[in-house]
Amino acid sequence: MTSIRRVLLAAAAICTLFTLLMIPAQASTEEDNAKKMLLQAGLTLAQIEEEITRLQDQRQAVEMQIARSEKEEAAQSEQVKKRRDRAGTVLRAYYMGQRKSMWLMLLEAKSFSDLFDLYRNMRIIYETDQQALTTYQDEYNRLKNVRKSLEQENKDLTDLLATYESERTRMGSLQQQIDAKLSQQPGSKEEWQNQIKMMQNLWKQTGQPLFEKYFNAMAGAMQELPNTLLQGGNSKSYFHGTEFRIRDSELTDYFHSQSADLAGITISFTNGTLTADGKENNLEAVVKGHYQIEQKPNRLQFHIDQLEFNGYPLDQTTVSALESDYDLSFSPGDINPMLQATSITTEDGWLRIKFTINP
Repeated sequence: MTSIRRVLLAAAAICTLFTLLMIPAQASTEEDNAKKMLLQAGLTLAQIEEEITRLQDQRQAVEMQIARSEKEEAAQSEQVKKRRDRAGTVLRAYYMGQRKSMWLMLLEAKSFSDLFDLYRNMRIIYETDQQALTTYQDEYNRLKNVRKSLEQENKDLTDLLATYESERTRMGSLQQQIDAKLSQQPGSKEEWQNQIKMMQNLWKQTGQPLFEKYFNAMAGAMQELPNTLLQGGNSKSYFHGTEFRIRDSELTDYFHSQSADLAGITISFTNGTLTADGKENNLEAVVKGHYQIEQKPNRLQFHIDQLEFNGYPLDQTTVSALESDYDLSFSPGDINPMLQATSITTEDGWLRIKFTINP
């Protein structure tokens, strides 16, 4: 009897999970719309919690760096004081004429040998004086740099704290919205909360790792693209004069050849957007973004416009984190140092990049 009960419970859990996976965009009834809204809010809430954790880690790292910088500033200030005292002694010696008498001693030399010894000693003193002044200037400049870094670190900490408080406020507001919506729903509030929790767990345990796996593999493939796809005889297939062209199906095949983690990815180019649609184990991860040409250095920088998990848009905090952690950009100079990108389009299944050639 116990084993039958376990089977029934497992089947119920699978059905519930399948329902969560299949709810996305085509909710038709009012209850389905409410469920979709609550699951979307729960998913966003989980991402905000992750962002707050990231901010806490960053805050701790910045505070530790500030502590190190303050310690370095104190030590550097003491070092500068010592160097300043030494430099002051040297300058006073020159201004008060203490070094002038040495030149007079040259006139009193009784032999060429005495003259040579006096000159050598004067040169040693002069070089020592110059070293003292130079060292003081170097130490002073280093202190200024330490203080400048410390000022920037304190600003970073202030910005982090402001962002942290903003995300905490947003999380509290969203939780209130969820609670208010739950109170309006028929049935058990606990049942609704369990579904939200399942969605959050699905994201944390499966969805987020899936996006990270895709981004990590795509970033690696983009870094290798100049070496594997665009060198040697391959370049003739993609370069037409000073224009590079590649079909979305060709880039899809390239990704598949680079990593087994990208086997479920399909690339498409439409309306200025690159879309990477990944399907795996009844899960769907969609990445939409665009390339923008940046200068100094000349490179094609990828920016994420939208992420979707099983039809649910992901929060901007997740977009920003993934764009920061994984680089899908590449530099024309990696193909040929003389190439410089001037325009890029992603339309009708084609990615086209126009170049100029700088000798």
